[in-house]
Amino acid sequence: MYKLEVINPIVLQKLKEAYPTPPKSAENALKKYLEVASNLINDAVERGIEPYDKKLKLYTIPLTVLSRDKCEIGSPKKGNRKRVHTVLMELGVPILKTEQKGSGIQKTWAKVSINKKLANLVDIQVGLDPKATFDLRHPNFDKLTPAQLESDYDSLIVDIDGIGDYINKHFPNGIPTDLEERKKHTQASKILAAAIYKNGLFYQKKKEPSFFGRTYYEGSSVQNVNKELRCAMLGKCWEYDITSSVQAWKLGFAEAYIKRKKLTGNVEDYFPKCLQYLTDKNALFTEIKAEMFRLSSISDKEQTKRIKAAFTALNFGATLTDEKYLDETRVPVQRALAMQIDDEVACRIFVNHPLVVAFRDEMKLLDDQIEWEAKKNKCKLFSEKHRKTGKKLSKKCRLAHRYQHAETEVMDIFRGIAKQNNLTILANIHDAIVLRDKLDDGLKKSIEEAMRTHTNNSYWSLGEKEIG
Repeated sequence: MYKLEVINPIVLQKLKEAYPTPPKSAENALKKYLEVASNLINDAVERGIEPYDKKLKLYTIPLTVLSRDKCEIGSPKKGNRKRVHTVLMELGVPILKTEQKGSGIQKTWAKVSINKKLANLVDIQVGLDPKATFDLRHPNFDKLTPAQLESDYDSLIVDIDGIGDYINKHFPNGIPTDLEERKKHTQASKILAAAIYKNGLFYQKKKEPSFFGRTYYEGSSVQNVNKELRCAMLGKCWEYDITSSVQAWKLGFAEAYIKRKKLTGNVEDYFPKCLQYLTDKNALFTEIKAEMFRLSSISDKEQTKRIKAAFTALNFGATLTDEKYLDETRVPVQRALAMQIDDEVACRIFVNHPLVVAFRDEMKLLDDQIEWEAKKNKCKLFSEKHRKTGKKLSKKCRLAHRYQHAETEVMDIFRGIAKQNNLTILANIHDAIVLRDKLDDGLKKSIEEAMRTHTNNSYWSLGEKEIG
């Protein structure tokens, strides 16, 4: 965990000169500013920093938080109340320097650097101080009303001993020097300390609701930690996820397509590869892998991982090509599939493989049916604009939006039945729900049937996996 500290006394000196009264106002305002800025930087580190930003030591943070969290100084009556961040810049002693502005219209955050002449980022160990860790992560938490807590946070029951065992197993020699491993150690230590302070509850602060319907959290959460740490957090439990959820959703439109086109035959006749992906993707992957990686030395597990990622990209509208394209500044950019399959020969075989081409062609038919129904129902997405670009939503964005809302709808059905049966929900991870106990077969079938009936889609089913 990092703490932002002032190393040059001129910062406080100038702040005192500008705001001499009331006593200690400059010290208190600067202290609050540093606390909130430290928290934002820690969140940026936990989210992961791009290689280019890491090289330049840039941190992507929402500068508006520094105002929203009352990082201000001065008096409204005197007319001199301002954001501390703004005052420091006006006084010529900016602790954080904005290298790239954020955009409210495009929903992007600013990139900042630390002014090394005035401040320094110190690596501190607060893992043994639960209160300090929690307060740094959730300032003003104790001032929130019960209604605000319910609205702004999701709490998660975590396995304290499990996280401790994870840290001892993976980092027996303490803090690692490797940056990626150091990030994992920091995440685990912060989660452990924050949970200890709240007697086993780990609070996850919700971000602004996603345009696409999903819920995300600030900083480390059960959604974004590595799988081993997630297992350690949750302890022994059962994870239920929608089997090949994108395919299941899209195949729900297959019969409507056949009927609209007045075709003879059934879903198996027109969408065999999509059905195979849904019911036996391993067989599909095995046949493709045999040709793709015949000259490669990577493990079978890694081969499967890359093919699955490539198919996921196709599911969300990636172009079936390994060729680069030029962005708005005429710079060559890799296609989505080439980014998932880091091997030029393997990627070329994949994009030209007859099974993949057949799968892509079937997907196009389903995507067109989904778009046709959306237009027929006068879906508002056709007039919506993208939050970041301000442009009309592309077909890919419209599909992603509709899918994620459909995903939320069926998982809400699952959650509702789980609560009716007094089941303990440990975590919600998009298309997965983690339960403390295993579902009995009858209840699992009832949930699947409810999902299918409510959405008129017979392809929804739940995968089951024991964790811990």
